[in-house]
Amino acid sequence: MSNDRALPLLEDGSTLSALRVDGLRALRMKKPVELRRLMLLVGRNGIGKSTFARVFPLLRQSAQDKKREPLLWWEQDEVDFGSFSEAVRRGADRITLSFEFTGKDETKSTVSTVLIASDNVSRIEQVQFLEAENRLTLHYGPNGRPVRLEGSAEGFDFVVGEEPAPPWLLPSFDVDKNTLFGFPPRFRTSFFTKLAQSSLDGSSPDIDNHVLEEATLILRRYLRRRRIEQLIQILKRKTPTAASRLGGADQRIPTLLRQATEEPSFKQRLRLVTFCEDTLNDLSIAEDLIDQVAIRTAYIGPFRAVPERTYRPQGVAIEELDPGGANLTMFLSALTFEERDDLDAYLRESLGFAIKLEQVGGHYALQVVLDDTSYNLLDVGFGYSQMLPVAVQLWASSRVLSTSREKISHSTIVIEQPELHLHPHQQVLMARALGKLAAADEGPVQIIETHSDHLVGEIGMMVAHGQLPRERVGVLYFEPHPESGTSVRMATFDDDGVLQNWPAGFLSP
Repeated sequence: MSNDRALPLLEDGSTLSALRVDGLRALRMKKPVELRRLMLLVGRNGIGKSTFARVFPLLRQSAQDKKREPLLWWEQDEVDFGSFSEAVRRGADRITLSFEFTGKDETKSTVSTVLIASDNVSRIEQVQFLEAENRLTLHYGPNGRPVRLEGSAEGFDFVVGEEPAPPWLLPSFDVDKNTLFGFPPRFRTSFFTKLAQSSLDGSSPDIDNHVLEEATLILRRYLRRRRIEQLIQILKRKTPTAASRLGGADQRIPTLLRQATEEPSFKQRLRLVTFCEDTLNDLSIAEDLIDQVAIRTAYIGPFRAVPERTYRPQGVAIEELDPGGANLTMFLSALTFEERDDLDAYLRESLGFAIKLEQVGGHYALQVVLDDTSYNLLDVGFGYSQMLPVAVQLWASSRVLSTSREKISHSTIVIEQPELHLHPHQQVLMARALGKLAAADEGPVQIIETHSDHLVGEIGMMVAHGQLPRERVGVLYFEPHPESGTSVRMATFDDDGVLQNWPAGFLSP
């Protein structure tokens, strides 16, 4: 992981480091954009900022429900893309989502899925894995099964069905229509078993399943550790102890494997099988990692709930804020006293006010505390009611709260227009809260869609004053594509807080 960017870690120690979305509504992205701890999305209305921001809550709602297609295009009180036919860019016929992961050793790999229309829903057309010069693409047919496997590994290209790729390298399974990559639960390849079976077939009339399984384990052990040459050298010695040195008990196995390795193409097949098995398993693992990102996403939309004078208590468990903040009062009531004190300190320090709950005739009243005087939320101006869900979500996103069943913090927080109904002074305070969270050692990736030049300018001031590392911030600006749709570019701050690669007058009329 890059210390400069300090992206949130996933369970395997990797990070989601870049994202590409192409064909979703107006978006045309040919290259991924790197993710930073604070991503500011700017551009004119209707240009595609919200589309990009809502990819994360789209993944979240898709991970929570069983469905007939890879993505759940709309969910009540969440994000609404309609359907695949409404979500795909006009003039296009497919949507591509690409995710770049950076491992603990800084190795980068990119996984992609391509969705097309099929019987009034969508289906996966192909998935792809890229790592350095290596590539593997798996194509799915309309029948829901893999139909083609092609790639490039260790300097040569291959297509399953053509030499040197054996036909059994094409995996055989029914596509899971409920997933982004199509792999069924607990997916495992069996290429090493098929390699051993095809290599040993005919070598001896009394080969049984036990011998085959043992030979397979030996092949897998050596190939996974990239020790093919060591395996071949042991087999060439033709000694009685070869079986024990290989880790096997059956004395016939070294002879059988030696006969197999003497075939001219065997070594190349070994490498090819290793690459395909490892890569398809990596794709399956990547699906789990994307699910981790999805379920750890928080979302505050552009339409926040209108405040009420009192709120009737509910006996439901509130784990997190809903996108409109309608359950804010119930969320606050579920916090422990220690958590409420911590939130109170955060709000006073960051935004200059506090909140408290009062019980009024069996109902809750949400009070805003200004200069030690309490006012009902309904009586202090609309801006406070619009700012509160954002502020509380920022506070909650870097903590593991008592209300959370999973006991994990958020990896991504998406906020649309945090400056909604705010005076410029409050917009500056909001920017500082965003910047402070991004400057912390650990915390979520913040995807912030905004029209506020005060917010963008204050982030630049924080960079200039050394309060926020410039490597932690990226400004994505959305502009019309020369042909059709919308393209996305990254602008960054220099050490003086001045935006680089920035079109003049972009936030001006």
